Amino acid sequence: MSATGNGQGNITNSDMDAGHYCTSAPKTVAEILNAFGKQDLLSYLTELGGCFAEGDEGKIYPSSFQAASVTDIFRFALQKRKVEVKTGERVLQIGRKENGFIVTTDKGKYASAYLVLASGGAAAKHFGTDGSGYELAKSMGHSVTQLFPALVRLKTERDKIKGLKGVRSAVEARLENNKDKSFRGDVIFSDFGIGGNIAYKLSSYAKSGDSVLLDFLPFTDREGLCSLLANKARNYPEMPAEDFLRCVVHSAVAKAILNACGIPVSTKCSHLQKKIEEIVRQIKGYRLRIEGNTGFDDAQVTKGGIRMEEVDENLMSRIVRGLYFAGEILDVDGECGGYNLQWAFSSGARCAAAIAEAIANENR
Repeated sequence: MSATGNGQGNITNSDMDAGHYCTSAPKTVAEILNAFGKQDLLSYLTELGGCFAEGDEGKIYPSSFQAASVTDIFRFALQKRKVEVKTGERVLQIGRKENGFIVTTDKGKYASAYLVLASGGAAAKHFGTDGSGYELAKSMGHSVTQLFPALVRLKTERDKIKGLKGVRSAVEARLENNKDKSFRGDVIFSDFGIGGNIAYKLSSYAKSGDSVLLDFLPFTDREGLCSLLANKARNYPEMPAEDFLRCVVHSAVAKAILNACGIPVSTKCSHLQKKIEEIVRQIKGYRLRIEGNTGFDDAQVTKGGIRMEEVDENLMSRIVRGLYFAGEILDVDGECGGYNLQWAFSSGARCAAAIAEAIANENR
């Protein structure tokens, strides 16, 4: 929680819809999100003493813009309720006992009637999420899908990003083989590929060998841009091509576009009239071949997890009664923008409600 939203605490999104998630069970995810959605979460956190505000792209943050402050209000609530919290213990094994479970850690053993596995995934190991939760689930008979890094920087072909390292541009991006998914946001170029929220959004859907198309002027249509550049070429016939796209796109991006069009930077604008359409095609659809990503250690989220067909509508195991799963350990991952935190809260609330109901039924 304390590291989310670049430390600012992006806990949810105003556009909360199951379409922002990758999962094999979209109907189950939608039902769980509807049962405890963004407004339920915000109401609960407000009751705990937090104040929240909406930022860009519908992202919702604590008004302190400090992720750790959300952790703090949970801590205060736990202390008030005298809930004992154990930290710094590594779970070594989970097992069955009569009417419940035994959890063995490197510091002791704990017995419980119900058990929730909410251990995260395999991403961001520096936060302690080393993927060991999957092994615990497997020991109870569960299976795990293939795992991939998500919300991660992408490696791309190098030639077309030469000279762009450190450049940040607001773009619209889409995968060439998945035209239904397009995103707007910032792309940050590096010496190996692209980062920024555009890369994080694309990474949930991108595969090696795919190509991403970057539109450097998403708010300008092709016809208008062609007209603008044609007029500029007529008005400044002696201007070198190096200056042709000044005040249109970033100067480093301009050089990359000219290079992609095969235009030397010394070419006079008087010779560019026949190249206008190609220049506009590159500005509105700069193609980069994806060659991989920077891996789990750099990723924010794990794509894949416990198979959703192995849990019921309350996220209880269909294999071991009383065993529940919540959060990233399941085969559910959201786009960048607070979706994964909302899933963590929504799935956790679903498990808690189911366990509370089971205990109430036992006591009747």
